[in-house]
Amino acid sequence: MAATSAEQKLASLRQDFDQSFARAAGGPQPSQLDFLAIRVAGDPYALRLSEIQSLHADRKLVTAPSLLPELLGVCGFRSVLTPVYDLAQLLGYGAAPSARWLAIVQNASPIAFAFADFDAHLRVALDSVSAPDSSSGGTAAIAGAVRNAGSSLPLLHLPSLVEAIAQRIKALGPSQER
Repeated sequence: MAATSAEQKLASLRQDFDQSFARAAGGPQPSQLDFLAIRVAGDPYALRLSEIQSLHADRKLVTAPSLLPELLGVCGFRSVLTPVYDLAQLLGYGAAPSARWLAIVQNASPIAFAFADFDAHLRVALDSVSAPDSSSGGTAAIAGAVRNAGSSLPLLHLPSLVEAIAQRIKALGPSQER
């Protein structure tokens, strides 16, 4: 029995769908990357959009006791309690008087970073992103810089900040925070 035109169309669509995965896996690298331009204690920084699950403003935090002064409290996101850390304190600034924005990190365990100002979404060419300068002796949380519109923003590496928090919590011992 000959295949109907609908069956042929379905087979063609199925084949196109399957081939799209093969193209995506071995496809070309993007020519541009997305970042968020933020301010921490008045200083500009960039965050990789690929390291962020979501961005929120003006969320209510519930304070929680902690041996880590950077922990501002917890906040509920989609019925999941998420610890929120002050990005200013983690970067060596004093406590942020007003941390309006929360960035939820792409991570196995929920974690958020609070900061005062969100400036813009940036889409820049690959050659506008530089690797960290190892001779500068900077923090491990700085993973290079993003050049945009004549300025250079230090690029924060959120997984490094998450790992630093995990190491500090681990050092506190099993009876402390998790």
